[in-house]
Amino acid sequence: KGIHKADGIQVAIKTLKKVGFGGSEFALNAGRGKRMPTRPPSLPFQQVSISEALLANEILVMRRIVEEVSPHPNVIHLHDVYEDPTGVHLVLELCSGGELFDRIVSQERYSEAGAAGVIRQIASGLHALHQAQIVHRDLKPENCLFLTPAEDSSLKVMDFGLSHIEEVTNPVVGM
Repeated sequence: KGIHKADGIQVAIKTLKKVGFGGSEFALNAGRGKRMPTRPPSLPFQQVSISEALLANEILVMRRIVEEVSPHPNVIHLHDVYEDPTGVHLVLELCSGGELFDRIVSQERYSEAGAAGVIRQIASGLHALHQAQIVHRDLKPENCLFLTPAEDSSLKVMDFGLSHIEEVTNPVVGM
C-alpha cells in the first residue's frame, strides 16, 4: 500500500493477493479515479532471475507498442512504468472482464458467432502487433483479457514477456 508519483501523477498501490514471489497489485490513478492493474508481481532488485529478464523484455516490447500500436482496441495499453524499493511496476489498462480461458471454461457452449467475434479481435490485435514487427510468441486464452465483464466486451491481447521484436533488414541484392 502507498502513494507513488509516476510522471507527476499520484498513483496508489495496493496488494490484492499474494502469489508466488510477489503480489498482484493494482494502481489507482488518484487524479482520474481509474483502476489499472500493475504487472508483473513485484521483484526485489537484488533478485536476478528469468523473471527479471522477461520483465525487461516486456518493458521493451510495451514501449514499442506505445510508440507504434497504441491506442488499439485489442492490445492492452501501457500507462506508465515506475520502480520503487519493492521492484518495477507496469501500470496497464484495467481489464476487469477476466481471461478468455475463464469465459471458455465457465460456458457450457461457446457459440460460433461468439467464437468468431473473439477470433476477429485477437486477429486484429495480432495484425497491429505484426505491423510493428512484434511477434507475441505466447498467445493463449490466459493472455487475452476482456475489458469488462459484459458478454460483448472487447478483448485485449496482453503479456509480452516472451514476445520478440523482429528487426527488418534490407538485404543487398546482386554484386
